[in-house]
Amino acid sequence: MNKLITVASVALLIALLAGCSSAPRDQYLDSSESSDSTTTSTTSGIASSDTDSGTALDGTTTTGDGSLSKADLLKQTVVYFEFDSSTLDDFAKAVVSAHAEYVGQQPSIRLRLIGHTDERGSREYNLALGDRRSASVSQWFQALKVDDARISTVSMGEEQPASIGHDEESWQLNRRVEIIYQ
Repeated sequence: MNKLITVASVALLIALLAGCSSAPRDQYLDSSESSDSTTTSTTSGIASSDTDSGTALDGTTTTGDGSLSKADLLKQTVVYFEFDSSTLDDFAKAVVSAHAEYVGQQPSIRLRLIGHTDERGSREYNLALGDRRSASVSQWFQALKVDDARISTVSMGEEQPASIGHDEESWQLNRRVEIIYQ
């Protein structure tokens, strides 16, 4: 839980420092459109760099195309979702793909996927949405050849928020699936 709070705090701090970004979420893996080769852009707390490779402001290592390195993707143990959605965006797919590759090399590892929602919606609706979110991540792992017997899913709905606030920044942090190694 402390690790989750730390990760959420860092992501929130980076998002606050970056200000309001107009870049769509599917540009996580793309480098910025700017012609300045030293520009670093941050979207939802994930930094990408236009330089050939290096370390972004948040300490993550970028590759030549501005995407995160596999090691940094593996450090991401939470994938986030848009409001009322269980669809994985490109960044979430990259995170799950990195974990799937690692899990494929470690036959004794099992995964627990915990789906969460923000506070909006009824308790029943949020439990179902959290279930759809964890199932979506599970299906992506299975598409990447991780045996479904190694994966368990659960929904917490709105019951265990990462952020207590009642605003969009807090809700964004609460719409998530946690990837837990067992």
